[in-house]
Amino acid sequence: MRKICSCLALALAGLCLAGGALADEIKVLSAGAIKPVIVAALPEFERRNGHKVTVENDTAGGLLRRVRSGGVAVRQGAPLPDVSSTAAFRAALLAARNVAYIDPAAGGSSGIYLAQLFERMGIAAQIKPKAVLVPGGLVAQRLLTGEADLAVHQISEILAAPQVRAQLAAQGMEAP
Repeated sequence: MRKICSCLALALAGLCLAGGALADEIKVLSAGAIKPVIVAALPEFERRNGHKVTVENDTAGGLLRRVRSGGVAVRQGAPLPDVSSTAAFRAALLAARNVAYIDPAAGGSSGIYLAQLFERMGIAAQIKPKAVLVPGGLVAQRLLTGEADLAVHQISEILAAPQVRAQLAAQGMEAP
């Protein structure tokens, strides 16, 4: 927990020292006793940079689950797809014009997992022609360029891209 708190504190310090950020709204995930320190630094950061910051406090385990969880993203202004169940997630994938995710051939763990998941779900053949395979980096950026209208990646990577909206995938979702 101390390590997570230290990382979060360093991240906020980095934001405060940086001249600007990519987003107008920044969400800080905080665990334990570090929240008052973060909240105390916010007014100066917001004044210097003009960005609005919200702080969400949770246990270290809760934050870890959130960061490790996967999600889907759409361009800001587009409706969030229903991914509350395996069937809903499958339907969202099939309804998408193009789906961006890490290229499994590049060795990224999320891309390898998704390729296997699409096989188990029986939709790999339908996803293949509309796959926007990203060799590395921020998959959600493909939403901004118009190359894809749905991106699937770790939530921590999705949240790093400005002008996208994210929806967490259902916990414990299993392929049929």
